[in-house]
Amino acid sequence: MEKIKKLLSDSFCDPVNYLDYLEEIGFLKPEEAFCLNGDDGPVSVLFAKKYPINIGAERFTADYIFYAATDESQRHKGHMSALIHSALSSLKTGGGDFAVVIPATKALFGFYSQFGFKTAFYCESREFYSEKADREISVLSADEAGKFYGKYYDFYGKRKNTLFKTEEIFCQSVKENLFDTENYSVLSDGENIAFASFGEKIVLREFTDENVKPFASSVSAKYARPVSVRLPSEKNGEPLGMILSYCGKAGFPPLFTDNMLN
Repeated sequence: MEKIKKLLSDSFCDPVNYLDYLEEIGFLKPEEAFCLNGDDGPVSVLFAKKYPINIGAERFTADYIFYAATDESQRHKGHMSALIHSALSSLKTGGGDFAVVIPATKALFGFYSQFGFKTAFYCESREFYSEKADREISVLSADEAGKFYGKYYDFYGKRKNTLFKTEEIFCQSVKENLFDTENYSVLSDGENIAFASFGEKIVLREFTDENVKPFASSVSAKYARPVSVRLPSEKNGEPLGMILSYCGKAGFPPLFTDNMLN
């Protein structure tokens, strides 16, 4: 696992101590890793985590593929393609119904389409700026996360077409977003939450409130900078994520997933 984390750190520029933390809170699990090994260790790696998914009245299991990386010296040799073929073959027999991936660049949409993935997730951005706060905004602590899961599940989990986190993964996500408090946070107005990425603009995601404007405007006023909100959209939005059906299902409904916006 240490060599895998070194490869991920080199590929994604994530500090090793951050990857150690993801392993500590149970987000990175060795049993969820697929590896193609060379003489000196892993050449390519990807992780696949199972999530429940609702499509209409039916309940399925989606394999969320993430942290896919190849050692820089071994790229363009077909290693990742071989690993994806092997991983998908295993995942199809492991109790899942779909595979989901979030391509890191637009070029990767074409790469994943070779394996049968189809674009099924889209988003659009709205921006807010305000000098007046309608709500008092505070930082949610890891200890408070559990009591917000019910609200989170009510908002996301009961929708007909939704991929949503379990309580365990939700609490892991809160902890993950509190690891680097200068750049990430989980904000609350006491009733609702949103995950935040700090920069010149604050990017908010995973709201638990239908009306995002008062929350986003209050965050803008609190931190004195513009706020950008990424919201699900139909196919006229920005392509965000792809899905592969193991059973050949076609004509996917408009799916919104909070994980796509992470």
